[in-house]
Amino acid sequence: MERPNNNLLVGLALGFSIALLAWLIAALLNSKAGEQAGALGAVVGGIVGAGGAILAVFLTLSRQRREDAAKVRAAIRTELTTYTKYVIGALEICKHIVNKIKTVPMSNASYISEKLIDPVIYPAVADRIALIRYPQAIIEFYMRVQEVRAMTAAMEASVADYSSAQRQGINIQPSDVQPVADALITALQLVGPVLADEDDTGTQLDGWVRNRVLRDIEAAIRAAQKTFPNAESFKNPLSY
Repeated sequence: MERPNNNLLVGLALGFSIALLAWLIAALLNSKAGEQAGALGAVVGGIVGAGGAILAVFLTLSRQRREDAAKVRAAIRTELTTYTKYVIGALEICKHIVNKIKTVPMSNASYISEKLIDPVIYPAVADRIALIRYPQAIIEFYMRVQEVRAMTAAMEASVADYSSAQRQGINIQPSDVQPVADALITALQLVGPVLADEDDTGTQLDGWVRNRVLRDIEAAIRAAQKTFPNAESFKNPLSY
């Protein structure tokens, strides 16, 4: 069942409380002298009741907020845990190109980012990212991924007008993948603190998987620093 809008709940509680107090005060003003003591007691009781109503709404909203935050946190961390593996894989391809282990035609530059598919969970919870820790890091992570996809698409577009024979002779050069690798390294620097954040709600298996991914992130960044020592990501490391 869909939960009622939080603003609607607050508005109803406040509206009810104001209406109740207005009615009780009117009753007090219109009562006779002998009845004012009882009316005053009713007003006081009404104030207490109104405060109780507002407190009840506040506690309900606080509980819902905590529940929403826990669900968003679990969902987004699950996607990040999986997605990070593909970021590491894309960075590995960049390393292979620079180290001349692999040759990739410019017309097939999307090979680098082909596994960086559109996220599923992030768009669904983007409006609630602020409920959890490191929201800016999460947003920036996905932005860097989109940046990589845009750069590889631009590489392919740069040779789109060439003949097939010409395209076959143009390969991606180390200088071409430098900015791509830089964005991927930044993405890993961003996601590390998000996954490393203490979590006592997941299962033991969840914790094991995240710890494994965190070790992979550290190893990937160390290896990338050897291949891309001049990357901007290492000159201005991020901290969260």
